[in-house]
Amino acid sequence: MPLPRLCGDEPLVKELREVFRANVLRIPEARVAPLGVLVSRMSLLPSSRLYRLVGQINSLIGAPPPPLADGDIGISPMASLTNRRSRVLDNTTGIEILTGLLNGLSENEGAPEIVTHLRETNSFRFVFPSMERRYIEIGRIGELLAGRRLSSTNLLFPTLTDPRTSIQLIDSAITSTGFAIEAGDDDTATFRFNVDGLKRALGAAKITLDATDAKKLTFRSNRRVTFAFTCVTMTVDAMGAIRGIKPSTTKVHSPAYAADAGVEHGMREHVLLTKAPELLELQLD
Repeated sequence: MPLPRLCGDEPLVKELREVFRANVLRIPEARVAPLGVLVSRMSLLPSSRLYRLVGQINSLIGAPPPPLADGDIGISPMASLTNRRSRVLDNTTGIEILTGLLNGLSENEGAPEIVTHLRETNSFRFVFPSMERRYIEIGRIGELLAGRRLSSTNLLFPTLTDPRTSIQLIDSAITSTGFAIEAGDDDTATFRFNVDGLKRALGAAKITLDATDAKKLTFRSNRRVTFAFTCVTMTVDAMGAIRGIKPSTTKVHSPAYAADAGVEHGMREHVLLTKAPELLELQLD
């Protein structure tokens, strides 16, 4: 499936990419979390590179596993993204993105078909009323991985030590339990649908719907899922020894940004996995 390509001036994606240097997922995923490992293989066609989530770093290294202390995984609200609105999207693009978001929130195999419920809506925008970052400091990652090596008994060892393999380590995840959509900018624009029918369809996926306003629909789940993430490159040698993470642990500041700084910033060394602003689809084991 071709990935939805988003305009470079899309305010929400622009801030996530340019300010936070975050990769935005097409389908939100709870398994994308700090210390998760992504792998990809070099390709003659860089645009066709696929990124595969293979699990947490603890499952890939030899014993003993690096101990995580209380507080290693920090949690902070993302005030600058609270109630941030996307630009108005046409129905086709909006439905494609909405379907991916609902698939991520669903506690079952997938989200219900909602095209028929919203086909009379020409355009709408997305709103994220509350976003939260879960992160581990880069310096702490350096401590945890110092002197470690990948387990040679793990079946992924040949892939991970192949020089054609690129390995990224997730250091922060931008998460939420829901989002909202608003009808387009036209003052007369509203959503026209059968409220009870849509609630029943979403109920099967364990997604709740708040439709008290005909111009705004809010979708919520008990699941906290990752909508975007930041990552750094991890290097290993042919024997599986972890040689470093980029950026160097001696030159970076913590991603636990100061509360009074005004605007949070990502680090220059955070890896953007797509050259253009588009929604990333991961292969999941």
